[in-house]
Amino acid sequence: MRIVASVQTKRGSSRGLVHYVAHSKLDIEKEPGEGRQLFNAFTDNLSVKSANNSLKADVSRGRPSNDELHHLVLSFRPDDYRKLGAGETGRARALKDITRAAMKNLEDSLGAERIAWAAAVHLNTENPHVHIALQKQYFTKEIERHRLSKIPREALPHYESHSGERVFVPGTLIDGATKEMETLIDREIVFLKDHKNIVTKDRSGMRNKDRPVDRSAVKTTGERKALGIGLIAEHSLRRIDAKIESLIEHGHDMRFQVFDPLSGRKRSLSLSDIERREGAAAGGNGGHLNPQSDTESARVRRIKTILFKMVSKEETVKARLQKSFGGHMQEAAEIRTRYRQEGKKLPVPRLSKKELDMIQVYSLETSDIRGFAYLERIRSELTRSGEIEARDKDEVDRLRAQKTVSFLRSKFYEKACREFSDSRYDRLVEIDGKAVSLARLEHENSSPKSAVAAFTGTLSSFAKQITGANVDRGQKD
Repeated sequence: MRIVASVQTKRGSSRGLVHYVAHSKLDIEKEPGEGRQLFNAFTDNLSVKSANNSLKADVSRGRPSNDELHHLVLSFRPDDYRKLGAGETGRARALKDITRAAMKNLEDSLGAERIAWAAAVHLNTENPHVHIALQKQYFTKEIERHRLSKIPREALPHYESHSGERVFVPGTLIDGATKEMETLIDREIVFLKDHKNIVTKDRSGMRNKDRPVDRSAVKTTGERKALGIGLIAEHSLRRIDAKIESLIEHGHDMRFQVFDPLSGRKRSLSLSDIERREGAAAGGNGGHLNPQSDTESARVRRIKTILFKMVSKEETVKARLQKSFGGHMQEAAEIRTRYRQEGKKLPVPRLSKKELDMIQVYSLETSDIRGFAYLERIRSELTRSGEIEARDKDEVDRLRAQKTVSFLRSKFYEKACREFSDSRYDRLVEIDGKAVSLARLEHENSSPKSAVAAFTGTLSSFAKQITGANVDRGQKD
């Protein structure tokens, strides 16, 4: 087994598990400095205090106690560790990415919205390893609080019975870590080829390692890496912005699990559902709205609180992403500007096949055909150079289906926009509780002046403002 995942017994200094992870048994030669660099899902630069604050299950002054945390360790073989980079800095960064992939796999297996954790790379033994402090309390995707009393069996190495045979299963932690490690090792091999560090001979018989370093090649490789990181970061920010916009625009119609007194159990309700109930109740009460009951108000507050927390969480993730990758995005933008000004062809961004697939799927989901075509050109060049594999038949078939869906979606939106534009003169909208349209208001305004006509004149002016129409009497826009 290339990676070992284990749960540690309760241990740590009197100053807490996080302090133990950062400072215990430091090897001054391999781990210089006063302590190890702590990291989590969002950043590589956590202090012990910041890590403890991120691991608190609620608002409190003190750090989380060791009983509130799980202690995990991911251990790696020395030969795999050496394949992750040419220097200790690059290898440590790779272990952090591998740890993030493992924890993301654990989150997905639990159905968790997010698990709070903090970790540090330890190089004080023959086998490099990562110590992880994990908060037991977490929220599900339905914003329900759960407690992870113990690490699930499925997350750790274990045996299962299949067709009467005892089969070893690595577990979700190792699965996620192994996939990420293999991707990083493959990318490092490509990186070594780019720098021509593999000992071969050219036509003159000179070996690569004996040649002077090609500074321009090294610069281009750095620019390719910066462009790739910039693309991924920009894509991630666009996804977050789209999610925030969706929560703001459509949160009113999103359903959440709340207690329903009519049925006596939890059910999925939205703010729109509650408003429709009130409207129906008002209809049966002569059109008079009753004040919301305490239970109804509590449900509304609950849903609004959930929506607020969801938006706040996305805003926090966005801020952290901008802080961590803002420099990379700025560097990528400067590289693009410089090449454009010099009239040169932009280097091909350095991306893995998985990263390209992820960005292109999102381009199709949002009907960004221009962006998809640009990424397809990048894919062709990376495939020709042997940096990534070509698509297999299943991937091509899936891509065709995704392109068809994207095309149909864009046509549907175009049709909906045309229909809205064509019918906006007669379309009913609700203003001050009254259903009105521009056509109806124009008709009423043509009648002899009265108090009603004066009122409808005001409504007509307001309706024109919100539809952007400038309609003459009896003439459609």
